[in-house]
Amino acid sequence: MGLEVKDLTVAYGRRTVFEKLSFQAREGEVLALMGVNGAGKTTLLKAVSGIGKALSGSSRLNGRDLFRMTYRERAKEAAYVPQHTKAAMGISGADAVMMGRIPFMKRKPSEKDREQVFGILEQLSLEAFAFRPLDQLSGGERQQILIARALVQEPRLLLLDEPTSSMDLKNQLKVLGLIREVTREKGLVTIVSIHDLNLAAMFCDRFLMMKDGGIYRSGRAEEVLTESCIREVYGVEAEVWETEPRRILLRDPEQNIPLSVPFQ
Repeated sequence: MGLEVKDLTVAYGRRTVFEKLSFQAREGEVLALMGVNGAGKTTLLKAVSGIGKALSGSSRLNGRDLFRMTYRERAKEAAYVPQHTKAAMGISGADAVMMGRIPFMKRKPSEKDREQVFGILEQLSLEAFAFRPLDQLSGGERQQILIARALVQEPRLLLLDEPTSSMDLKNQLKVLGLIREVTREKGLVTIVSIHDLNLAAMFCDRFLMMKDGGIYRSGRAEEVLTESCIREVYGVEAEVWETEPRRILLRDPEQNIPLSVPFQ
């Protein structure tokens, strides 16, 4: 089935971020959430998950309304990874990942919980950080620990807010590749807020472009990652190579020189 968001309205005080916003996300696919800073991407991810308060509308995952669930019920269905987080003093990487198992625990971690925690750490090649304090890790290393914590929740809905923004290129490719693999294997609904158009083209199945408090365009790469759409949303010129996956070369609009080099 997947995720169906209908007539979602969110406001901060008197400022409406978006009004009556509706879209769908499918099981087994990664949906890229795109747009300039301030377009409402983080607000939308929080509202969809039930973390942020919506004035009206609904967010249904496989037919169940996330807004009507208890915190514990929702934590078993949806996992949200923020863009930034403070490093708690003294807590280790393994302990941070174990927090993702709290909705399933009774009193203390079971052997199954421990196996899943260290299994995901191994899958992400994070064993070296298992017993290191979070406040001694880099921003990119901490972000990978948070992604591991989300995956160990075994969610049906995975929401990631710029998950690779503080990572080097190798880890960007590793993490996004794993997210796509897990999404397909387990039939998750995954939404990723992302700025890098080429990374999005490589690892995402569908695209939702936001502008001015609404959805400017949504669909597959050939419908959204176009030169005209990039120009209208981001205000920059782009040369789109219509290969599979699409490759995008951004250009300085005044001097017509490349601003980015697409992945080969």
